[in-house]
Amino acid sequence: MSQRSPRRRLLLWGVPAAIVAVAAVLVVLGVDTAAEPEATAPTSAAGEGNVAAIPDLMRRTEGDPLALGALDAPLGIVVYSDYQCGYCALWSDAALPTIMSRYVDTGQVRIEFRDMQFFGDGSTYGALAAYAAGKQGKLSEYHAALFPGGEKRAPGLMNEASLIALADELGLDVQKFTADISSEEAKQALAVNKYEAELLGVTSTPSFLVGEQALQGNQPVEVFETVIDAALAEKAAAK
Repeated sequence: MSQRSPRRRLLLWGVPAAIVAVAAVLVVLGVDTAAEPEATAPTSAAGEGNVAAIPDLMRRTEGDPLALGALDAPLGIVVYSDYQCGYCALWSDAALPTIMSRYVDTGQVRIEFRDMQFFGDGSTYGALAAYAAGKQGKLSEYHAALFPGGEKRAPGLMNEASLIALADELGLDVQKFTADISSEEAKQALAVNKYEAELLGVTSTPSFLVGEQALQGNQPVEVFETVIDAALAEKAAAK
């Protein structure tokens, strides 16, 4: 599969910067999802490159079920992903482990997932299940299980019963998981993430915000290392 140049710059997914600020406020205050804007058809992105610098949209909420890493990590990464996206599976298998071991586990980076529902019910159930797993501190393990060997799970395995069975296999509290996967809290979290992504113009996954730098598509881990190292160096120099 070919990769486009990671240095190609785009507009912020075609959305004015003012909308980004509005999105951040809506996320903090909560949104009326009944007034959601109409989204364009989603895609799964192989590698689209860099996007113009934008404001930091990290929430840094204590106890966030969809976050990995220290609350006070110097750098934040927002990941717009979908559990039925093949390129998201590839990225999670090839790049995420290195980012976790080199940056997240060492306290330098915090990752916040904004799970999308671009590819039907399987995407939605996957996102709800990841949220439920995160409520037990098992987001990383469950995320990996949803992308085994860099592959997305078959649609027939992305229903509620199968995802509860997967939680059982991973040693989670099944009773709590079952309650959380169908909770209003989980559904509202997904709705807020969906609304934020629509305001930003995110129409393909995976898409990333690395601090104030945006990346789109299944970029090689070396691209992430370059962007992360530069962002960390800039933050260190600013102290």
